[in-house]
Amino acid sequence: MAHGNNKLIVGIPFGYWSTNIGNSFFQLGAETVLSKILPQGVVRLPDFAGYCHPGRSLEGRSFNSLTHKAPDVLILVGPFLTPHTMKILGPALERFTNRGGRIAAIGAGMMDYDLPADFLSQFFERFKFVFISTRDSDTFARLQPFMGPGGLHDGIDPAFFISDVAEEYGLTEQGMSATENKLLAMNLDQSSARAVLSLRAFEGSEVLDVAGSRIYARLPNLDGESIIRNHFMRVLRSFSVSHYALGDVSVVHTEHRFNPYFGRRIYSDRAVFSSDTPEGYLSIYHESDLLITSRVHACVAATALGTPSMFLSSSPRAALLERVGIDFSSGQRIEPSELGINSAKSIYIKELSGLINEKL
Repeated sequence: MAHGNNKLIVGIPFGYWSTNIGNSFFQLGAETVLSKILPQGVVRLPDFAGYCHPGRSLEGRSFNSLTHKAPDVLILVGPFLTPHTMKILGPALERFTNRGGRIAAIGAGMMDYDLPADFLSQFFERFKFVFISTRDSDTFARLQPFMGPGGLHDGIDPAFFISDVAEEYGLTEQGMSATENKLLAMNLDQSSARAVLSLRAFEGSEVLDVAGSRIYARLPNLDGESIIRNHFMRVLRSFSVSHYALGDVSVVHTEHRFNPYFGRRIYSDRAVFSSDTPEGYLSIYHESDLLITSRVHACVAATALGTPSMFLSSSPRAALLERVGIDFSSGQRIEPSELGINSAKSIYIKELSGLINEKL
């Protein structure tokens, strides 16, 4: 740290895992990254108001830990650059900075890359960040006009360090598999339509190579799917049967949005895995021979864990995949063995360490 100060307390907000388990991937990854850089490690803080309408402030109704006990530096992680998020975070962040607390960010990203310049200008006028490390070059380019010299870093998503977390948890140990079957993981919880799978070719099908076994598939189109339609149609389809095995290939469906009240929707397929903690997902994505997903952080986790994947989305958030050398186009197969992920992670640690030592 600058000035030899190793006593600085650095905190990261943790939470919203059951809202989307992908949040745990980049939060745990960020904790791992910062623990490699900071001798004193980091402190986990409860996330800001949960289970509320994202467009409404709960100021005065929700208790925030920053009002009781706060770190010296608060490091935000993920796509917090949204108007909704700032309605929830804003008042607490202002009180924190008014008391002398400093804020920074790693893995910063956007949900909407067309945010008005006026919003970003007002945001950075309201909140003075010590530094921001982005997760993709598109976010980096959008933020350049609003950050001071040397305060913005073109980084990678900390979720790529989830493989380090899985190893620490013992989830990557060899010989833990309870079956000799190959495993195809399907993470298409954003689609109301099922993927059609078969051992035989059919009209409109494409071939999936699952560790040498050929599966024929017609995969759903995920563009333009509304949340209400998704929920309603997923409930309806729960009354029909889906595949859970095709020859020597077992099929598992992962649901990233755990909600105990939506059981019928979640378990609309056979062999579904859903949880509010990340260990099961990491184990499945590590053991799988292929992951097909509509979620960028499922793709990141599988790639980091060495599992081939197919990302079925035209979301601009796919730009974060390009930061580790993935020449991405929707639906193409991603082979981790062909990428320099470990090299990208090493460079990131070195650059972020220099930034933290300079700015903190």
